[in-house]
Amino acid sequence: MKARERVLLAINHKVTDKIPCGEIVIDDAVVKDFLSCNDVDFERRYEFIRCLGLDIICLPVRFRMNSANRSLPRAADVEWEDIDLWVNQTDLFVLVMLEGCYAWGIRLFGFNRFMSILSREGSALDDFILSVGQFNLELGERAVAKGAMGVLIADDIAHNKGLMFHPMQLRKNFFPSLQRLVIEITAMKIRVFFHSDGNLNKVLNDIVDAGFDGLQGIESAAGMDIGLIKSKYGTHLCLWGNLDPRYLVLPYSEKELLAQVNSITLSAAYGGGFIFGTSSGLFKGVRSENLRAIYGPKE
Repeated sequence: MKARERVLLAINHKVTDKIPCGEIVIDDAVVKDFLSCNDVDFERRYEFIRCLGLDIICLPVRFRMNSANRSLPRAADVEWEDIDLWVNQTDLFVLVMLEGCYAWGIRLFGFNRFMSILSREGSALDDFILSVGQFNLELGERAVAKGAMGVLIADDIAHNKGLMFHPMQLRKNFFPSLQRLVIEITAMKIRVFFHSDGNLNKVLNDIVDAGFDGLQGIESAAGMDIGLIKSKYGTHLCLWGNLDPRYLVLPYSEKELLAQVNSITLSAAYGGGFIFGTSSGLFKGVRSENLRAIYGPKE
């Protein structure tokens, strides 16, 4: 079974030949350490992905910030590195990453100023949310034209103990815009995932109602119980992630690592609708020996 077919079956809550795997971020430092190389290009990154048996490549946005006027970049100036190669020279499921309102607000205005804008609400906030939504829609259209099979909207709206904002504020200012964007992107015949770190338990219904195909992250250290979430939302959302990155950073034995993998897959893989991976992606400090142990057979 090809990787793209495997991932699509998982998103459609169908049983696959093996559990699909993917990471939303693969830092160059991880690839260099794993392959003992000095530079990372498309060929090296693809070699790394093949060694781990991943089925997904998630491409972050590349752009230049206009720091002078704190404005969003032009959609035409945003790129996803090597997207043509990933689409045409691999059988991987190609996702592009878009960033949500809160991520852009903090980047453009700084945390304190953007929190002040949020607290005042009003037309300035409405206009900003509308502009981010239109920007992401244009990016979605560009991604589809380049052959992307899916979009991942990343917006960290929570921390380990709960949401960064009151659920009512999110329902008033955040989710309506997300729902419009999801409707417009899914109309292009591609799939849409949502990613956030932290504890999202109070807004899981809202994520479902927004129309997302899947949820990436599901951070166990923040109290996200993937077994419980699977039982309540598994027919609505394809769940992707849940492995705590500490299992890749600390010196666990192979037996301990495989036990953790088995625990996650037994909780979430039944009936399809599950993609294995970490809750955060692969960053500098990951142990290559842990990666090799974890990304073994998980059928």
